[in-house]
Amino acid sequence: MARGIKKHQKRLSAPSHWLLDKLSGVYAPKPSAGPHKLRDCMPLIVFIRNRLKYALNYRETRSILMQRLVKVDGKVRTDMTYPAGFMDVISIEKTGENFRLIYDTKGRFTVHRIQAEEAEYKLGKVKRVQLGKGGIPFLVTHDARTIRYPDPLIKVNDTVKIDLATGKITDFVKFDTGAIAMVTGGRNMGRIGVITHRERHDGGFAIVHIKDAIDNTFATRESNVFVIGQDKPWISIPKGKGVKLTIAEEQNKQAIDEIVAEIGNPEIISTDHEDLTTHGYSEWSTVNLETLPVAVAYPRSTEDVATIARICHKHRVPLIPYSGGTSLEGNFSAPYGGVSVDFAHMDRILQLNKDDMDVVVQPSIGWQDLNRKLADAEAGLFFPVDPGPTAKIGGMIGTNCSGTNAVRYGTMKDWVINLTVVLADGRVIKTRRRPRKSSAGYNLNGLFVGSEGTLGIVTEATLKLAVIPETYSVGVVSFPTIRDAAAAAAGVMQAGVPVNCLEIMDDVQMRVVNLSGSTAPRTWKELPTLFFKFAGSKASVAENISTVQAITARNGGADFAFAEDEREQKVLWSARKESLWSMLALRKDGQDVWSTDVAVPLSRLADLIEVSKKEMDDLGMFASILGHVGDGNFHESIMYSKNDAKERDKVARCVDNMVNRALNMEGTCTGEHSIGWGKKASLVKEVGQETVDVMATIKQALDPRWILNPGKIMDVPWMPKETNVALADVAVTPIRKAGKQNSLE
Repeated sequence: MARGIKKHQKRLSAPSHWLLDKLSGVYAPKPSAGPHKLRDCMPLIVFIRNRLKYALNYRETRSILMQRLVKVDGKVRTDMTYPAGFMDVISIEKTGENFRLIYDTKGRFTVHRIQAEEAEYKLGKVKRVQLGKGGIPFLVTHDARTIRYPDPLIKVNDTVKIDLATGKITDFVKFDTGAIAMVTGGRNMGRIGVITHRERHDGGFAIVHIKDAIDNTFATRESNVFVIGQDKPWISIPKGKGVKLTIAEEQNKQAIDEIVAEIGNPEIISTDHEDLTTHGYSEWSTVNLETLPVAVAYPRSTEDVATIARICHKHRVPLIPYSGGTSLEGNFSAPYGGVSVDFAHMDRILQLNKDDMDVVVQPSIGWQDLNRKLADAEAGLFFPVDPGPTAKIGGMIGTNCSGTNAVRYGTMKDWVINLTVVLADGRVIKTRRRPRKSSAGYNLNGLFVGSEGTLGIVTEATLKLAVIPETYSVGVVSFPTIRDAAAAAAGVMQAGVPVNCLEIMDDVQMRVVNLSGSTAPRTWKELPTLFFKFAGSKASVAENISTVQAITARNGGADFAFAEDEREQKVLWSARKESLWSMLALRKDGQDVWSTDVAVPLSRLADLIEVSKKEMDDLGMFASILGHVGDGNFHESIMYSKNDAKERDKVARCVDNMVNRALNMEGTCTGEHSIGWGKKASLVKEVGQETVDVMATIKQALDPRWILNPGKIMDVPWMPKETNVALADVAVTPIRKAGKQNSLE
């Protein structure tokens, strides 16, 4: 014998947007007949018991409803299975609470609290407009509400605002481009955005295109679109503003929220767009990618950095260390989004050991600031590694940079005693103790120096210091050709003269300095020129100047000039100091400067410079050369139009040719700028894929999720090849809004 319609359904078959616990029971209540379809509604018992948690069971829910405490759209409802649906307003007068049922971006009903003023009305989507008996016009809304004598301008798919007290239409908004809409069906359910355009397809579904709050565009069927306002929404919307996040975006959001909560300082994280742009784009860099970081973290201590790393590791969010922001190969770019860790607040000297001639510093102190503070402390010591004036210790360690003093004092790796490093999972290690030498275990300093933040994040460094020499002097001499200048430099080095600096600038660079007027009123011969710095006792400096003068004269050097006091030192060194700024000062609108470096054995330097200069001249490119000729390292700065794709590609080919020539001469693709994003292919050419694979094995061991500065030095193994090495990225490219990054899943 038939038993009639079932009053219950199996809990497993209940709509997912009810958010029922599938394991806590067998059955779920079945909505009674009403204005909404089963998939578009929720029984009141589910709302009160399961969502609000105001009742524990069926009996308690019934007790609440029978007290006539709950209203749906202004009417008391006592039926526990009454189907409350999309846009319905549920009020509980005794508690003064009001709710509107709308969808979240996962297609689930969200219990959205609203103010009393907003609870006075609801929105209805017009499903039909027609004439009834006696020619009376009426419309039917999505909740089966029939309203007579509507405004004749109201059409199907428009939205009406309904006063719940009277049931009358108080306003309406047209279904048209520019309107704000919520999606009520399909895979984009719950998303909110502005209608951009509509497509009509004869015999098929009409399609509507929508753009959300972060400029993501998507399309859905016209029947799934519910207009909720014109210039602004007529209803309050959930915190996420109807923006559907990707897996990576969800991970980013969770990580950011956890970082702020655990550290307890809301200023630890910034998502300001200007901040994101600063930390993802640089006019200095030859490589600017389209993505930006999604947040910038400003830690105050090693503990903060460890917390940030642990949380980002948990959520697989990339971490990009940032200190000075002056690197040239896209070293701090954010190809996969993530969190940029800016050490702006970690810029102090933690400990100065004068007797031991060392100092403990944080990563964001600049080398010039460090030397000023050492001078103020009257320590008689200085830190000799001298790259660009804005470089910070953290970045200098990451790139193993050097500078003009490299010929005498070496590179950054030679001045590091130990490092405090935060690993990818938040563990903190110290590479060694403070003695000048140790043979205990692996040389971890050598592992982390030059790793560009891909193996760990340096938060403290103990650095060696040098004694300030008794006296300095500067010498300048010009030559007929670049080969004569290089030969003279080689002669000085082979004679064992202990010069502090030995720099070269070609004729173009000398002309650039004169044109810019940066050293006015001093002007220079527009010939290849060597610049020397001498340091030591007065007697040794005088002897070295005499030796160098003789060597340069034998190689065609003319008008050798040296400084007799500090003022003359500044004048003579000014051309070298202002070289890059002079080149930048000559840029016109739409022009940029591509600066790159290579290094070769001293005996091949003149050959490489001559061939590279000739190639630039043959192509009609304006390029200058300067470099640390004492150790075979030189820089080429090329002026080009950044908006001319052909010219940009021409420059890229020239740079690639210069790198290939350097490698053929047993040189390196970079002497001090490092690999970053821009020279990954060159690294493979230089050391071979097997060696890069060894580097990747080390990376995998220390950072198995590849969250530390991903995409630098080597490709992320599971990312598409075109994502890792796109040639179009090697240039100044448009900046894309934060948040549009690939997932590292």
